[in-house]
Amino acid sequence: MGIPEVSSNENVEGTIKEIGKKLDIHIGNFKSFRLGRSEIGKIMPIKVEFDSEQDKMSMLKAIKSKRITTQDIGIVGQGYDIYINQDLTEWNLQVYKATKTYAKENNYKFVWVQNGQILLRKSEEDKVHVIEKEEDLHSLKNF
Repeated sequence: MGIPEVSSNENVEGTIKEIGKKLDIHIGNFKSFRLGRSEIGKIMPIKVEFDSEQDKMSMLKAIKSKRITTQDIGIVGQGYDIYINQDLTEWNLQVYKATKTYAKENNYKFVWVQNGQILLRKSEEDKVHVIEKEEDLHSLKNF
């Protein structure tokens, strides 16, 4: 999540709970912290580690159906959209970026991550492809 840091003593867990309220979901136990160096006003990611996989999936599902901004959770100033993404390993992030590029160049409509897997689909009617490595994209060209 990328949310502007508003004070040096901000309550990151309170922010996450407020997002849960706005999404109308219950969040159980979790740990959360900012990534990177602290700088007021700068948009730095917040990493959230849920104790429950169900809580994580509920939040990821809810954010897709409801748009919320920083103003919705009480942060004053310009309203930034709040995005929630799954945390990917460096390897998976590289594969995800390559898949996004491949999708754009080859007219694929959907690229997403679900349960840590990178998925690709050309259209609503087409088969979903699981992309585990960049070589999987090359094999698609042979279809």
